[in-house]
Amino acid sequence: MKKNFSLFNTLSSTGAAAHYTRGVAVSSTNTYYSSKISGSLYLSLQLAWTGTPTGTFTVQGSDKAEPNEANDTDWYSITPTGAPTNPAGSASSTSGRVNEFNCLWKRVKYVNSSGSGTLTGDATVGEQM
Repeated sequence: MKKNFSLFNTLSSTGAAAHYTRGVAVSSTNTYYSSKISGSLYLSLQLAWTGTPTGTFTVQGSDKAEPNEANDTDWYSITPTGAPTNPAGSASSTSGRVNEFNCLWKRVKYVNSSGSGTLTGDATVGEQM
């Protein structure tokens, strides 16, 4: 069984009307974390960005039941089977893949080193992909 997730989302309002919109604005030298993904041994990523960001993607994993999602404290780096291409100053997209890596949670970390734009992403997890 496959599951699909939107990775980078922005909370658009608060209270009862709160909802998420796809994408997150990236700028300066900030760090951005995707939603955490539960699932299987396999993870397929599709990432896209607009504008002129330059930065680095890292795939991370955690085996903690409730990992801290605001920093790297409870997370470790995963070496992807197919690493996504990093943003290099112009709008583009990339994909990546993690095969046979079992951990409770997975996520994508993005560190923007310069430029700005909007980052979106989708992931699929499943036993066979």
